[in-house]
Amino acid sequence: MIIELCLLGAGLSSVAGLYKYKHNKQRKETAIIFKNLDKDGNGELTMNELAEWVKSNGQLWAMLAVNLNNLSEEKCQSIALGVIIELASGKVDGEKGMDSEITEKQLHDFRTKYLLDAKGNQEFFHRCVFKAFDEDGNQYLDEQEIDNFLNVFYESDSIFKGDARLPPRNELRKFIYEKLDENNDKKLELKEIRSLITGSAIHKVSEAMNKVTEKSLAE
Repeated sequence: MIIELCLLGAGLSSVAGLYKYKHNKQRKETAIIFKNLDKDGNGELTMNELAEWVKSNGQLWAMLAVNLNNLSEEKCQSIALGVIIELASGKVDGEKGMDSEITEKQLHDFRTKYLLDAKGNQEFFHRCVFKAFDEDGNQYLDEQEIDNFLNVFYESDSIFKGDARLPPRNELRKFIYEKLDENNDKKLELKEIRSLITGSAIHKVSEAMNKVTEKSLAE
């Protein structure tokens, strides 16, 4: 029993040591990035200084460019920059948030939560997709913005073209307002449209239509 407890203690100590090493390594990486970007050495990154990092770091915007191929690389970089500033500064009030300057701690917190973590990275991507269509920056998509978003699935050069699971546009639009619009205000927040971004909503519509077809054939 004593030996087992000693081994358990040694294991926990090893895990704690690895975590501390990883944490310190990430801190040092952030410090180097920050120092290289902080051209005026005032301890804060301006939007222009942060934009340099975004432009040189494809991980932040390349996936957006691939999925929304009607957007230029410059536009994707601008969208990613806006989301980074919102998440790092905690401000989500459109243009006012873009005036925020980011400290080294804020940059580090963003990197560890949204760039170096798989789930966080997915959340960052979802927010970028949403922001790409939230043209007025009011944190929800109105009917016109939702229609623009649907174009992603049905344009001739869409990555979804030829996918048998993709339902007719009118059926998907109907599903959005009947199932995703929780408060029936014809406006969708990120949490309401997330399943459409991930594609799970499309599968649900397709499955529902298949069941109706099977039932009709059975009758």
